[in-house]
Amino acid sequence: MNRIQNKVIQVLTEQGASLVRFVDISGLPPEQNRGLPHAVFFGIALTPSYLREVREATDYVQTMIAQNRMEEDEFYLKELAAGDLADRIAYMLVSEGYRAYSLSDNNLIATHAWDAQNLRTLLPQKTVAVLAGAGWLGKNNLLVTPAYGPALCIGTVLTDAPLHAAGAQVMESKCGTCRQCADICPEKVLYGRAWKKGEPREERIDVHRCTTCMKCVVHCPYTRRYLRLHL
Repeated sequence: MNRIQNKVIQVLTEQGASLVRFVDISGLPPEQNRGLPHAVFFGIALTPSYLREVREATDYVQTMIAQNRMEEDEFYLKELAAGDLADRIAYMLVSEGYRAYSLSDNNLIATHAWDAQNLRTLLPQKTVAVLAGAGWLGKNNLLVTPAYGPALCIGTVLTDAPLHAAGAQVMESKCGTCRQCADICPEKVLYGRAWKKGEPREERIDVHRCTTCMKCVVHCPYTRRYLRLHL
């Protein structure tokens, strides 16, 4: 592992990243990888105490909104932190003489790479995560990891820095016959379909009606297993 890779790992872990992967994305179309062969993917785990609070509340998100407290919400804060951290890693790599592009919301908007009407971008971070072997796309259309379930806020940086990307096998969906996320979704935006490579997300979710209520995160069996290991 080279100096720059060690430096990336050090910064990410010091800033709270629970999961770090380096992945070869050279096989993606140039409109997706921007001509950059590697990606840094990381995830910041939501705390067990927060997840239990959300799970035990009748309607956590709506209550926080009604109380004008969303800026105190852990998920909201860690989503911002993941984006800021991706921007920081990109800046660091550029300062080292490499090309780098952050997939943070702010950078996607600033570089006109975010399709606000259709709520999509050319290269979803979850695509990079799956290529990195970090997890699979669940029936909730979120990245599900073996260790944390979908309870992660994720960040990604594309780069030509000489990162060693260990071979990773794309995980098949491990959701099986489980429909917990679809059954508990109050807006019924999830269709309970397992992810298949190349299948459009519209087969799994109506993203325009999703309210980010977090129920599909906290009730996922893999999140519950994460909580059991951190009693």
